[in-house]
Amino acid sequence: MKILWSPSLSEFNSLLNLPGPNILRGLRDDDLNSYCVARLLDEDTQLFQPGPIAAITRRITFSDDEVPKVDRDILRDLTRVTFLIRALERIYEANEEALVALLHEPGCFPSDVVASYAGVFRTPAMEVQVHQDLVDCLHEIVDSLPGAQPNAPFFLTGSPMLGRLYLEAQPCLSAQSTLALLATSGIAVALPRVAATHVDDLASAYDRLRDEREAFLATLNMIVSEAWEALKAGDHAEAYRFAAFHVARKLEGEAIEVERAMRKLDSNLAKRLGLVAIEGIPSIARAFSSSEGSWMTEAGIQILSILCNSLAQDWRARELSEKFRLGSYAYRIRRDPSLAKARTDE
Repeated sequence: MKILWSPSLSEFNSLLNLPGPNILRGLRDDDLNSYCVARLLDEDTQLFQPGPIAAITRRITFSDDEVPKVDRDILRDLTRVTFLIRALERIYEANEEALVALLHEPGCFPSDVVASYAGVFRTPAMEVQVHQDLVDCLHEIVDSLPGAQPNAPFFLTGSPMLGRLYLEAQPCLSAQSTLALLATSGIAVALPRVAATHVDDLASAYDRLRDEREAFLATLNMIVSEAWEALKAGDHAEAYRFAAFHVARKLEGEAIEVERAMRKLDSNLAKRLGLVAIEGIPSIARAFSSSEGSWMTEAGIQILSILCNSLAQDWRARELSEKFRLGSYAYRIRRDPSLAKARTDE
């Protein structure tokens, strides 16, 4: 299994260390967990860097002790990119389909509403410019994501927003998009839980866990292949129920076997590797983190059906801007004082 991994893109430190010899220096939480898992499953994990970020990270150099060396221009450019991505994340948190509508129909929301998720601006002209900057940033991210090319890698990220945008980049149903569709619809795919402080430790663990890793990947590939066949046949309920059953009954067991093997590694390496909680591939199903209960299963099937039917569909037929409204961020702050404090602290 070939994996394309991405951090959330809004964390300054993770982007600063992205091209360095030890990417783990800048990762935390979901980004740290998802990268460690990616490297445990694929020794040659690829790093996702959309155009504007790649242009900046190419200019970063590193000292002998792996510390990034940057100048004022790099800091300015990187700050601007993370500023825009954080605003896009706020829009996604307000309404994920509104972000998709903004991607396909940039003019469907007023500029003052869109710009409010980035800050407060003095003139309408500034709001229009910020609106356009956010749209451009959004398109650069989606245009950089892989489509359904032969042998395309599976996309793994700790970012819910990127997981959703990945589906918008897919021109058709594939094995790769099937895994993302299942996760988005609420199936928390079981993964080995691992964290590390240096990439060399992950490389050592990769070499020593071959049998357990291959058993895990064989089960995961079986689930994806069978679910893909069901989705191609239009049987969304069967795809969801099959995947949910085998994730709970078989894949979780294979993940536990990987973790048990990790505990048996030599003591020095075992101490540097830790077991941590991780939420799925990618972790974009937080609102549906459990598949237990008939109502949850039915909700997941409905979400899977909607996503499959809209895959590669012309955005006009989806009427996104008519169905998913976007309110001003200032209105959300008035309703939730904690948001106002969060904006002040940034």
